Amino acid sequence: MRHEADQHQITDKLELNQCDHRAMIYYDHIKGLKWQQFLIDWLSLIEDEEARTGRPPTAVTRRNQAVEELIQENRRITYVELEPELCIGSPGMQTIIQDHLSLRNRWSKWVPHELTDEQKDRRVD
Repeated sequence: MRHEADQHQITDKLELNQCDHRAMIYYDHIKGLKWQQFLIDWLSLIEDEEARTGRPPTAVTRRNQAVEELIQENRRITYVELEPELCIGSPGMQTIIQDHLSLRNRWSKWVPHELTDEQKDRRVD
């Protein structure tokens, strides 16, 4: 009885219809796999993916690099100038500049949020 309840719970979670479920069982039987263990493993992978929120960091890396290059070229560039050039909205641009690149706009110039000791010495002199 417990085994049957597990089967229904797994197929309901994966949203499989009866035909798909039978096809998976048949395929695994032919391959010599234990279908229930396969479904449990597959279900755990799906749950792991659902637990992640937001975009993976690699999805914004190219944009981060493009923004960083433009800022390195011209430290006085503004959001208004960056947005149309890279086709990134204002909230996205702010996230990239402040969170990913850790830059702040001081005196109309983009500077690193945390300065190294050498940079601090140069700024004081």
